[in-house]
Amino acid sequence: MNVSVKLKNQKDKDGNQLLLIVITGFNKRTTISTGIKISPENWVKGNIHKRETNADLKKTLFQEKLSVLNKIITEAQIKNLSPDPAEIKAEYIFRMSKKTEEEKLSTKHSLIKIMELYREKYKNIYKASTLRSLNQVIGHIQEFDPDVYLEDIDHGWMISYCSYLVDKELQDSTIKYRHLKTLKLIAREARKEQIPVSKAIDDFRWKSPEKQPFFATWNEVQQIEHLTDFVSKSKEIVRDIFVLSCYTGLRESDLHKLNKINIHTQSGEMMMRIIVTKTDFDYSIPINNTVKKILKKYDYQIPFVTQQEFNRQIKHIARSAKIGGITNIVKTSGSKRIIEEKYRWQLFTTHTGRRTFGRRFLDMGGSLIVLSKLFGHKNIETTLHYIGYQSNEIVEEFKKVFG
Repeated sequence: MNVSVKLKNQKDKDGNQLLLIVITGFNKRTTISTGIKISPENWVKGNIHKRETNADLKKTLFQEKLSVLNKIITEAQIKNLSPDPAEIKAEYIFRMSKKTEEEKLSTKHSLIKIMELYREKYKNIYKASTLRSLNQVIGHIQEFDPDVYLEDIDHGWMISYCSYLVDKELQDSTIKYRHLKTLKLIAREARKEQIPVSKAIDDFRWKSPEKQPFFATWNEVQQIEHLTDFVSKSKEIVRDIFVLSCYTGLRESDLHKLNKINIHTQSGEMMMRIIVTKTDFDYSIPINNTVKKILKKYDYQIPFVTQQEFNRQIKHIARSAKIGGITNIVKTSGSKRIIEEKYRWQLFTTHTGRRTFGRRFLDMGGSLIVLSKLFGHKNIETTLHYIGYQSNEIVEEFKKVFG
């Protein structure tokens, strides 16, 4: 078997010629393209002259290709095989393609490693809670797909990852605000380092299965309201925020903004002035003794509690208040209808107080239009959906009015 090198006769528009490897043996002959083009005057005695543009790089590439070919021939001789030139060429093409794939993999970036580098970079800047959240996200990705490369993440991977999180019974808000936000931060950091990242991460929007909203009965509100002997002060604060939300319809975040300026007297009655952030709707509501008592307890400055902490504590509080019973929660995902059984105390969240206020307001004869304004909703449909009014309930209300 003989191996030689020559230039292809045909020149390109720049006058360069392709470097070919010629294999001859058993009265057969085949050529292999190296993909390397050089100027014919720089091909001197079977070598690339140093005056050739990128001479060192071209020499290295050429030697690598020649080395692979010689290795194939040597291995065949050791095994006493007699492949013809075409068979050697086929093996050469296979090995070079495999080598190319391995090189591509070696240049890809592990998502886990990028996240760990990001954590190391900002460990002295971020709060401990932020770093804990990042560690949790890393942990879930390690469990879901530890070998994923940042360059390989597409829309399908994002959907699969979110489905995995739902199967782990993580809340939708956790998926949205922690996991997806973290992935998008990592994508931005990677781009700063000139790492190619798919736009699938930035463009992805997780649409969780739509589920029937949950609200408490007024008896359940009173059970929680009359609860005493709290193990910790934080539980009492969460209970008070929940009760305030049930009586005022305010978001947990809006309750933290209250102060003495919001309280005034009108016709001898204590009132609370509220401005809806989304719509600038300005109104005042009378406050009952329960609300007065809670506001005075904290000197009209409700302590701040994170949403995550509130969601965790309110479930314990509802359970301590002997909130019993099981509720069927209906979820819809496309045409798929999913029914889950949950203990009622498991369903209490930051939204429960506000939704309970809305149901109570309407059940006691309040106007849906007014409620929509109080909630800062742009249309009534949003309000109906938020408080969980079902089509059969609307029919019943219609019959009450028109018979």
